[in-house]
Amino acid sequence: MKIFKWINDFVESARTENGYGKFYRNINAIVLANSLSDMQIKKYKRYGIVPAAFFMWLRESGIVKSTMEIPYGGASKQEFLKIFKQNYIQTEQERSACEYREKIRIQKFCAPELNKAFANQDHIWSVAGCM
Repeated sequence: MKIFKWINDFVESARTENGYGKFYRNINAIVLANSLSDMQIKKYKRYGIVPAAFFMWLRESGIVKSTMEIPYGGASKQEFLKIFKQNYIQTEQERSACEYREKIRIQKFCAPELNKAFANQDHIWSVAGCM
């Protein structure tokens, strides 16, 4: 998953001066990553505990809701995914793509029933014009 690659890059940014991967020269992320202790990095590498600083970066960058609670001491990857899915904010492009797919779905599956329900009366006018 792409988000786990971001977490790896964030943890690696703690050991570099200019960041790593996605966080290369991202000053805000580098400052947060440098705040990670050796124990937090070790917990992530061994047990997959996502550091709380990554939650802070997600919140500050606007990827998740600003009201998201940051778990004290981090969270496991399963807990992280649960929290991330609950608080994720879709971008405008993703939202418009979802709305477009929903519109196509309605046209495909609901249009025949809607046409029957609203009774298209074109045939009445054609009959009336022939008289």
